[in-house]
Amino acid sequence: MPDRRSACGLRHPLVVILTLTACATLVVGSDSVAAIWQWAARTSQQALQWLGACRDPFTGRFTVPSERTFRRVPADLDADALDAAISGYVTENSGRLRGGTSGEPGIHGARGVDATAICGLSPVWFHDDLR
Repeated sequence: MPDRRSACGLRHPLVVILTLTACATLVVGSDSVAAIWQWAARTSQQALQWLGACRDPFTGRFTVPSERTFRRVPADLDADALDAAISGYVTENSGRLRGGTSGEPGIHGARGVDATAICGLSPVWFHDDLR
């Protein structure tokens, strides 16, 4: 996934911003940028470290992006490139993405109202800290 942000002043890795956004939106159901930021701000230090979040050099604590960053960065993404990156990940890892029990990634099957198959993908390991 190309990061179109300028390298000057870049603080938070794109993967951290996207993962926190996805977790807050898909797992918790947050539907606004403020709610996404509030959820991310309550994420444990251990989970932020696991995600690769930025560490404050003065306090030594892992930080989350600001609400403005959660608003600006996803809005500036190339949607086609994001779709291709997610599709590529699923294609490359389709043999590994089974099961989906707690602590391992998986594809979870469900049926829609018309009995068509619906799959929900959880490509990250959902630790208790991320729920």
